[in-house]
Amino acid sequence: LRSIRADFSAARRADCTLYALRERLVLKSAGRYLMTHPKAALVDIGCGLSTTLRELETEGCRYYVDLPEAIRLRNRLIPPADGERCISFDVREREIDGIPAGDGVFFVMAGLLCHLWADEAAALLRGLARRYPGAGMAFDGVGLKGRLRSSLPREQRLREITGLGGVRRVTGLPEEFGKLPAQKRLK
Repeated sequence: LRSIRADFSAARRADCTLYALRERLVLKSAGRYLMTHPKAALVDIGCGLSTTLRELETEGCRYYVDLPEAIRLRNRLIPPADGERCISFDVREREIDGIPAGDGVFFVMAGLLCHLWADEAAALLRGLARRYPGAGMAFDGVGLKGRLRSSLPREQRLREITGLGGVRRVTGLPEEFGKLPAQKRLK
């Protein structure tokens, strides 16, 4: 971290419970998809320095997609392992293509959609659903009262604007998080 010229003071003060919960939910969703598609490609869009996909057993390739400067930093700090590829890409400029989906594909967009405008987020989800029919996806977003750029609408409206059929909102904590102290629990 000392070699990176960045201010991590806010991250040091952040409550990591939310991030742990998000990672756990992403892994559960991807694990369910891999049960029926064991050779699926796994794609982390907006990956930053995340290594979440390394937790999953798959015969398919893992793809890490982010802006060019993020991928340069990632390659310097976390060189790709066997079966991993890093792709410099801005999802706001064009649709993702070239991901082999013959054995299935699962997209992770943890923490990405809140950095996009609502129309950009909808276009991304709609484009992925159209280009990769049957793909699995795990994403989070800011609730309707969120103050960031993108607010995800309720499930029905999200289905309408993206064409995604099986949208499911997580509204309760997974069982393993039920033992958190009351002040750490999330709605």
